[in-house]
Amino acid sequence: MKLRFVLAVALVAALAIPSLLAAQSDQILHPSLRPVTLKFRTIDIPSDESTQIYAVNNNNQGAGIYIDSTGLQHGMLIQRNQVTMLDDPQATPGTTFCFGINDSGVVVGYYTNVGGFEVGFEYQDGTFTDVRPFVSPYVQIYGINNAGVITGTYYDAVAKFWNAFYGSGTSFTSFTVPGGGYYVYGSAINNAGLIVVGYFVDANSRVYMADLYNPTTGVFTPINVPGAAQTYVNGINDKNHIVYTWEDASGKHGEVLANGTFYEFDDPDGTDTAGDGINDNDIIVGTFLPTGDTQRQSFVATPQP
Repeated sequence: MKLRFVLAVALVAALAIPSLLAAQSDQILHPSLRPVTLKFRTIDIPSDESTQIYAVNNNNQGAGIYIDSTGLQHGMLIQRNQVTMLDDPQATPGTTFCFGINDSGVVVGYYTNVGGFEVGFEYQDGTFTDVRPFVSPYVQIYGINNAGVITGTYYDAVAKFWNAFYGSGTSFTSFTVPGGGYYVYGSAINNAGLIVVGYFVDANSRVYMADLYNPTTGVFTPINVPGAAQTYVNGINDKNHIVYTWEDASGKHGEVLANGTFYEFDDPDGTDTAGDGINDNDIIVGTFLPTGDTQRQSFVATPQP
């Protein structure tokens, strides 16, 4: 499974929460010739454990997962002041993941069925639709753009490695990174069709790396965070701004690549910040470990003038 730091979370469907646009703590992105301030808002649901918001669209709807008070995981859609539970009806309990959302509110992800196989899905307006781009026992969908083009990864049971893919309807294209890799996944796709790709080369040495892939030209551009021991690329917007989680000796950090410059950010109210999604207003979603807490919570970070 893609390492987006999937953790125990807890929410209640349709529970009122603070607006996604509400903001509190400040954090300065750096280095920068023109410092940028982020306002952080913690999405912390009373009486619940933690949340994981993976993606945010331009209508400020978010998609992710949560775990209820019994310890069972659910997919979720956050919009305005409501959380809606999204559990695929064909999923075994606790196995629905929601990773991407477009501006039409189409949510994508995957679930595990009763046979133990992973199946990709799209969700919109109460309807789940299976997406099976290739014959595979494991399909994981991570991103979708406004044209309905999705991206993710699937397991090739014959070759015994994971390929990335993109496409829509019944037309899908498989791809891997130059030189190949054991696990290659399309993490997100913007409206220009550019895909951020994460991968590690072999099953034993799991050093995660990142590329930006242009399917039109076939060009892969390395976009690893400088000095990072691990780079997990997670989101891209229509400005081609890219959001990451990366690791060094001190732990996990968020990062944005914008106009050729890398900007580190950490939620000031805790540690182990993970950057997961970004929309065209550069609103960032992700998770962190609040000071004094044992469970991760989600944040929404909004740039300030």
